[in-house]
Amino acid sequence: MVQSAARRWIVVFAASCLATMPAHASAETLDYDLGVELPLTLGAGGLWLGLYLADLPATPSPVHGRPEGIDAMSPFRQVDGPVLVSDVLLYGTLAGTAAATTVFAGKGSRATAFGVWAEVFVINGTMTDITKRAVDRPRPYVYGGMRTGEADDYQSFYSGHTSFVASSAFATARTLDVLRAPTTPVRVALYAGAGALTVAAGTSRVLAGKHFVSDVLVGGVIGASTGWLIPELHRNTELQVRLGAGSQRVSLSVSSPL
Repeated sequence: MVQSAARRWIVVFAASCLATMPAHASAETLDYDLGVELPLTLGAGGLWLGLYLADLPATPSPVHGRPEGIDAMSPFRQVDGPVLVSDVLLYGTLAGTAAATTVFAGKGSRATAFGVWAEVFVINGTMTDITKRAVDRPRPYVYGGMRTGEADDYQSFYSGHTSFVASSAFATARTLDVLRAPTTPVRVALYAGAGALTVAAGTSRVLAGKHFVSDVLVGGVIGASTGWLIPELHRNTELQVRLGAGSQRVSLSVSSPL
């Protein structure tokens, strides 16, 4: 059942990416103001680190009965194999996307591309951690009677592994799409690959008993949105105004690369 749901997620992710990819004929640049972006990244990172060091105790939500619907797909116990797979996917994706973004961004754009990737990483991490601590949702294995006695037992919503994989993969895809203006097959591979990694991470977390399906769905959507939106906001766009005069009328059209 989980595998079937995963296949549907792949189709949804791929279709969404292909439907929303704006076409542009030539490579563009990213606008990165070090005086603004660096304090923003460091500030978000400081908040994230502060939350981690504070090690705030959880306020456990009552566990009355197992969730139903799509959240009933969980095994309600921790399964070590998928846990390992999800960790490999997480750290492999983070390292791989950071390297790919920097190396393939092109000469003169590498520092900017990495700065944008780092901004995505820190902002996504801060949002994820704040939400986890605010919601305090029990993990599936808690419903199965297992507890480690740590606050992590109540940090199920939403999935951090999924949001990190999604945000970093989609940030790399969007950044390289803007900077390199690849051919259509390469663009499809970039976005479809990001979607596939996100689905793989989410599926492994559900099979591991670490998250409910709703946790990974929300984590995937928020992560992918963050990863796509932040590089998009850094795009250097120029407003173009064209005036056209006809025999009977004068028309004005405004367009931008967005």
